[in-house]
Amino acid sequence: MIRRLLLVAVVLPLLLTGLSLHPNGAGRGGTLTLTFYDANGTLLTAAQVHTIAKGPGTGQNAGYDADAFVDPATLEMVGGPNPLGSGLSAALPSSPAAVDLAMNWPASTANGYSMVVLDNGGAGFSTGGTVNFTFAAANDAKRRLDAALAARTSPTYSHSAAFDAAYDAAVGYLALANAAGASESTKGKNGSLALDRLDVATQLMLKEYGTAFASANTAVADRWLGYTIDESKATGTKYKTPVDTAQAITTAIPATETGWVRFVLDPTVTTSTYANEISYAHAHGLKVMVEPVDSAYCDASSPTPGFTCSLSAYHQAFVNATTQLTGTAAPDAYEVGNEVNGDWLLSSGTNTPAARVADAAAWVTANAPGAGRVLTLFWQLNTAGAAGTSVFNWSRANLPATVRADLDTVLLSTYVEQAPLGLGFDEVMTQLRTEFTGKTIGIGELGYWIQGQRYWWAYSNIASSSAPTVADLQPVADQYYRASLGYQGSVGGGFWWNFPSQVVPSTAFQGTFAAVRDSLGSGSGGGGGGGGGGGNTHGGTWAGRAVLPATASYKDLYQAVTVSPSTTDTASVWVKGSGAVKVTVWGNASWTTSLATVKCTAGGTWSQCTLPSFSTGSRSKVYLDLESAYNGAGTVYVDDVVLGTSGGANLVTNPDFESGATGWSSTDAAVWSVVQP
Repeated sequence: MIRRLLLVAVVLPLLLTGLSLHPNGAGRGGTLTLTFYDANGTLLTAAQVHTIAKGPGTGQNAGYDADAFVDPATLEMVGGPNPLGSGLSAALPSSPAAVDLAMNWPASTANGYSMVVLDNGGAGFSTGGTVNFTFAAANDAKRRLDAALAARTSPTYSHSAAFDAAYDAAVGYLALANAAGASESTKGKNGSLALDRLDVATQLMLKEYGTAFASANTAVADRWLGYTIDESKATGTKYKTPVDTAQAITTAIPATETGWVRFVLDPTVTTSTYANEISYAHAHGLKVMVEPVDSAYCDASSPTPGFTCSLSAYHQAFVNATTQLTGTAAPDAYEVGNEVNGDWLLSSGTNTPAARVADAAAWVTANAPGAGRVLTLFWQLNTAGAAGTSVFNWSRANLPATVRADLDTVLLSTYVEQAPLGLGFDEVMTQLRTEFTGKTIGIGELGYWIQGQRYWWAYSNIASSSAPTVADLQPVADQYYRASLGYQGSVGGGFWWNFPSQVVPSTAFQGTFAAVRDSLGSGSGGGGGGGGGGGNTHGGTWAGRAVLPATASYKDLYQAVTVSPSTTDTASVWVKGSGAVKVTVWGNASWTTSLATVKCTAGGTWSQCTLPSFSTGSRSKVYLDLESAYNGAGTVYVDDVVLGTSGGANLVTNPDFESGATGWSSTDAAVWSVVQP
């Protein structure tokens, strides 16, 4: 869990075109000067630029500046933070030969803050000069996006209309900017407008391509949709509802992904107490990662009563996990370190985060053979202190080959309100894969708008004093769960931090994650399968689907059916999955007169569920209703619905769902939907 951050996050190289660089320094060691124009072409003062860069939004403010020089080759931070100081000029460092300049900036009005990086057309800055920031950043982002599009050929990225609209608008604005000649104001204005559209287009591409790539290329076992459960403390059966919910929004038949739950253990609680919840998760088809010591327990400024984050205590937590959690409670993976480069962590003498990671990884390797060994880094490129805690600086300094040999997976803990990604996400993930060759990568913890760390907004500009709504959280989860799947060797992951408190109570938020699952489809990716009658459709390519919460929600998929009076009719539906739904034929529009009803319990293969026959009486219309009326989380697929007289015509409109949702209505799209599974 992220506890606090002294960070000024940002960085990453983006190729730049159309840069006007006016030398004002001879050789390395010159001064780089920036000018900023808004979308109206107004020149901004240094004070205005720094106010914006600090993330004021509607009240939030990081309190420090988010600019840094970085090494284009490694994404390591170069020198100290905030080289611009309170002005708009910075002396270039003497080493390496060239550097990029990065800072957090509200690149688009829709998506909020991104990491915007200037890299002098891909060459980096080795001599001083004056740069029109938004004009240069827009050309840079365009070049990077074009390169990303050209690289996405397996499968080829299928553009959405929204992507095309944003991209085309950006091209138009850049044409105006590049035709502006010596008018820096016109360049800056149109550069700002182009950057806005390029940010939108880039993030759409990353999100839309992520699940398509994973479906085509990634084995089902390596497509992780993960959720964090940190509130159970193994008291009673508190863990059951979160686990049930995780199962409902991750599992599909046949599998399109692998559902994971990440249990945050309390080192002050007897470890064996957690065996019940791990076994319960396993029984519900989920993989389990345990985190024996969260970063919060090693906070140097806020010690945990009953636990001292010493090297020996940290070691003992892993001994307990490997010896007390066995059999059906044996974890599938161990998180050997959480946010290990965080600048709040205890580090004293030989008791350093690096030493604790090395010891834990070696112990798990020797004592839990076959279990995954996962390391989670805290996403930050620039901190308010030294460069040493920047992700790639820390990794190179503290993870020698001997330690890396004891790791399988390296993930990023990502809170974009503290350390924006946006435009920079592609470069970060690519560099993470390069830095940890042979390891799988992804996101190991994700959340948004955590109290006390509300700095740079993304997707929803809310006040720092306001708690986020589900609508504020959904776009963050949707973007990064999907985008993280779009890389060779990436497991995706996600592991939403406040899962029990934010996702479990909200069927709408659950629908966001279920939609990610469904977007993976039935592509084999080297390990998936399904589709057709043997998959999640009884026939054809469409079906109705109910994502059932742990507690009966009484949501409906229904239609009015025209019938003949004075006939004896029957109805049936084919079901498959896990859980049960209630099927009722109502005799009136207010649904108070039941003509027939049955409980349909789904299983691993398709089965037909038939209602008792009923008389239509004097009616010319009845109401066929499928309802989430029972406790128990699960996912039920329904198909080939029939209502009519025995041997007569099927009176149901679009009974096989092959026309999508035509004829059907849903009272809650997060529970009932019509899909191509």
